[in-house]
Amino acid sequence: MDMETVDADRYVSYADAFFADAMTAGRFWVRVRDLGESFYDRWLDCPDDWGLYAIAEACMYELRLSTTARGCERDPFVPSPADAAGRPSPVELSEVPQQSVDLWRACASSDRLNPLLKARLMDLLWVRADGNLKERSQAAIDAYLRIAELEQVDDEERLSVLLRALELSYRAGNDELHDWIASRIDSFLHEYPEVALSSGFEFFESHVSLLLHHR
Repeated sequence: MDMETVDADRYVSYADAFFADAMTAGRFWVRVRDLGESFYDRWLDCPDDWGLYAIAEACMYELRLSTTARGCERDPFVPSPADAAGRPSPVELSEVPQQSVDLWRACASSDRLNPLLKARLMDLLWVRADGNLKERSQAAIDAYLRIAELEQVDDEERLSVLLRALELSYRAGNDELHDWIASRIDSFLHEYPEVALSSGFEFFESHVSLLLHHR
């Protein structure tokens, strides 16, 4: 059996088990970074299993929206710094080996993959220009919108995934979807202005300007 039918299914199962546990526990801090740390810790126990590290690495990029990282038109993912637990910074996205990208693609194609990892992998594949870009962006948008519906996601994360979905819909030229997401973000900001303000004026200014610029 090839990698797509064996390894991908195993990694999808790991990811979905983590996600199910997080949902059951009622955590309000569930982020893709948490999933990456779980995969990385598994890899420490099984260092020969390169796929665990490949998925961990995918989850450990920081998402910077275009207004926060000016001039970054296509690649909004930057390597996060090494953390206090010793987890290393991932390589630049352009330097990720093709073997890892192939595994990302195989996992992302699973219908049962949870939205947390689905959104991240489809978005990374879109940035890498891997496969059908329209399908990649739409799959990422759909997964981001599913994340935004989760009770276990805090409001700041909810705003972040909605803004990324907005940006992808803009780049895909899907005006109807873009306007729907923009309206949802507008309502969110009016209902929860403290979410943007809690991270300071720069956070608020950059994200609101993204919303207005894309309208």
